[in-house]
Amino acid sequence: MFSKIAIVLVLATALETTWSQSTFDQSVTDSTQNLFGINCIADAVYNLEDAAGEFLYKIQSCGQDAVSSALVVSADISDLSTTTNILINTNDNTCNNAAYADEDAKRSPSGDCVSNIKTMMDRLHKNTKQTVKDIDAITNINACGKMALTTYKLAVQNFDSFITVCGNVAKTQ
Repeated sequence: MFSKIAIVLVLATALETTWSQSTFDQSVTDSTQNLFGINCIADAVYNLEDAAGEFLYKIQSCGQDAVSSALVVSADISDLSTTTNILINTNDNTCNNAAYADEDAKRSPSGDCVSNIKTMMDRLHKNTKQTVKDIDAITNINACGKMALTTYKLAVQNFDSFITVCGNVAKTQ
């Protein structure tokens, strides 16, 4: 009986992960159809970057014990920052979208732009999923640190929704 339940749980988790990844991938694909969607992705990336910076500021104010407890999340942020910097540079340089204007909305991005954005968004998506797991694994932290972690976790979890919105609005252009 218990083995059947375990198998069902493993399958449900695998299906949810696959569905979540394919939904995210489809939203990125929809977003990269035009510069409006690419600009929306850039906004989502900036929001994620801001949330990471805010977390690092807040966790520092919680004391050295909280900083020590959250080291793994700080390492995740380092990986995230590398990826977000590449994405922002890709948006600005490869996609030529640094000075985005409304009249650019319907323009199609280059193949290199789309390919680079998709690759980096896949990497960023994996990073955000790992960050949430790492945050959930932290149990020995003071209340201030827990609040900083929770606030950051919510911002990270909202990233997928933001990208879904980007895909939906890009399709309307």
